[in-house]
Amino acid sequence: MKSERKPQFRLTHNISEQNNKKLFIKSAATEDAYDFLQDVIKKEKISRHFFGDKATVISGTLRDNCIYYPYIEYPTVEQLIIDDINIDNRNFGISIIHKYISFISNLPSKECRPERFIEEFGISYNEFKKPVNCLLFGPIDCIPSNILVNHNTWYIIDHEWTYEFPIPIDFIIYRGIYSLVIHLQELIKSKVSKEHPVTLLQGYGNNRTYFPLSWLEIVMSMEIPIKKLVNYERLFQKKAFVMNKPTHLRLKNPPEKIFSIKPIPFWISFSISRISIPIRYILYFFHFILIKFRSSHSGWFDD
Repeated sequence: MKSERKPQFRLTHNISEQNNKKLFIKSAATEDAYDFLQDVIKKEKISRHFFGDKATVISGTLRDNCIYYPYIEYPTVEQLIIDDINIDNRNFGISIIHKYISFISNLPSKECRPERFIEEFGISYNEFKKPVNCLLFGPIDCIPSNILVNHNTWYIIDHEWTYEFPIPIDFIIYRGIYSLVIHLQELIKSKVSKEHPVTLLQGYGNNRTYFPLSWLEIVMSMEIPIKKLVNYERLFQKKAFVMNKPTHLRLKNPPEKIFSIKPIPFWISFSISRISIPIRYILYFFHFILIKFRSSHSGWFDD
């Protein structure tokens, strides 16, 4: 289930045609979100300076409480990875993922302790005892589905979640790869084999999320441990979205290799993790029933 944004961040997206030209339109879905909408224009302006000649930033025009963008029909980096998986299953998108990582890594950066990142997301200061490599600017939603490609030119869209302070590069890259895992989960499951094993990341029953091992190796090689990166993502989700119960991380160390996935019957997939009543109350209930049963049939034990 897709999480819903908090009211102050809630925008609507529509496609319209004016003067024979397609437009992509953003507007505030609530009154509380109008400030957030206006702030997007400011973030796009700063993004143009930050990305420089490394990519083209798609900017909009604020008019009548809406932001209007040119509708661009180039494929996304995510779509190129999908095509690569379907056409050449041996590569499994790795070469394009490395291009994405190289792109992010070559943006303006510095070694620092990301103080404002720590404060913004409520992270313990003890997690950054030494400086880490950070982008000077925080486009944390610069994920493969928000990058369009036309030949050698990359176009960056969707700057809603952009922060004006240093963000660890590892976190931005992790978000990019994790977004692929979530968006392409059904495709990933359909391609599992001995050549392309996966490992269980999170979830239970038929709601399990699997991570391709070849992609996980990239994340595991990063300076910041994956458990911390997962936690940073949860903190961001908590800040921006109306959260349901957080998903329990089930990644093993070392990661388990899974070579095939079979659907789990519904009656098995209903797991304890989805029961809203705490287990102790269920145990109390059965204990109470047992006591009542014994007291009402005490004659059975009189011999």
